Amino acid sequence: ATTEIYTLSLHDALPILVELIDKYIITQELPDTSSEEAQAKSYIAEMKAYYESSGYTWADVLANNGFTESTITEYYATNYEKDSVAKKYYKDSITDDEINKYYKNEIIGDITAKQILIVPETTKDSTDAEKETANTNAYNKALEVIQKLKNGEDFSELAKTYSDDDSASVGGTLAPFNKQSDYPTEFIEQAIKLDVNEYSKKPIKTEYGYHIIYIVSKEDKPELDSVKDNIITNLANEKIDNNQNYVNTAWKALREKYNLNIYDTVIKENYDRTMSQYKD
Repeated sequence: ATTEIYTLSLHDALPILVELIDKYIITQELPDTSSEEAQAKSYIAEMKAYYESSGYTWADVLANNGFTESTITEYYATNYEKDSVAKKYYKDSITDDEINKYYKNEIIGDITAKQILIVPETTKDSTDAEKETANTNAYNKALEVIQKLKNGEDFSELAKTYSDDDSASVGGTLAPFNKQSDYPTEFIEQAIKLDVNEYSKKPIKTEYGYHIIYIVSKEDKPELDSVKDNIITNLANEKIDNNQNYVNTAWKALREKYNLNIYDTVIKENYDRTMSQYKD
């Protein structure tokens, strides 16, 4: 485990006039900020505990960094509020075309399946040669299990005997899943291709080992209205994950939306220079 190093800094704060505008935008976009205030207090409590465990006096830490208990709470609460508003911006910006495309390509009915997982027997100290041998052995073992299935043996009983997954005790039965589930992509893609009551004829390799899948059932694709909110969330999260500066990108657009005009030449030049690095 690593220890998080907490830092106190105001060096990246925007000019005070812009901050005042941002506060106004927050009140319009985020009427209830109780959650963000709670996050700030929790984070500050962790920060305080860290400094005090390291031999510092919390009052001195605050004073040395130009904070009081009140101003540091406001500072971090504002940061969390800006993050929440940015995430809301990305959700609000999702178009109907994006939603319909995601629905067409990514939404399927839930799949219920069983699996047998064969995990290569390696350790953190295994050499590359040993890992290769272990992978070959696991693959061959999976082929042997598939042959047993071809010979008519019961999938659930084979799972109890051979599977290295926690689901082995229940005959390999997995919780229902879809394309948004936290399963390996290779696993999901093969499950989609298989018909109900069909099992995979070749081992499916993932980071966990070699899988054999048996499809128990497949639900119909849900109606768009029932999954629309989840689609919007997923699309927004994809955009956020692909932009490490998503907060600044969103706030650049939001200030433009609220017609922020800076007439002070120096502040405007500094602001424009700072914002120019963030893509729309």
